Amino acid sequence: MPASRIRKRRISAKVAPYVAPPSVSLPSLLRGGSDRTFQQLVFDFFTISARIEQVRVHFASRMGISGPQYSVLRAVAALQGDEGVSIGLIAEHLHVTSTFITVQSGVLVQRGFLKKREDATDRRVSRLSLTLKGEGLVDAIVNEVRSRRS
Repeated sequence: MPASRIRKRRISAKVAPYVAPPSVSLPSLLRGGSDRTFQQLVFDFFTISARIEQVRVHFASRMGISGPQYSVLRAVAALQGDEGVSIGLIAEHLHVTSTFITVQSGVLVQRGFLKKREDATDRRVSRLSLTLKGEGLVDAIVNEVRSRRS
């Protein structure tokens, strides 16, 4: 019998829709045994995170640097104080490795946005601070973002 004449069998068994088990077990995160509200919060965080990254990249591109370099520059601005800030502290602040900060800050030093010097008490530690050029970049972005209604 030709294949075209063979009737296909119909599957009469109904398939139940897939229902994923809750991704959390803490009762305060469940509503009626469902984690749907919690999952919506997680997805909202993903959306917010993506949009914040777009803003970071936009600001960085306006300064002619990369997104990660923008984060390093802003972290130095926030943490430098009078003595500069250690690479290790910036790495901790940004949740990245010291090696990553060393590489990214090296580019910013070469571009004249940061200065790097040896710590006065521990020669193994490098301290970073903004140069006048770096301060100008940070000031320009902050002034652009800050509300003009003062």
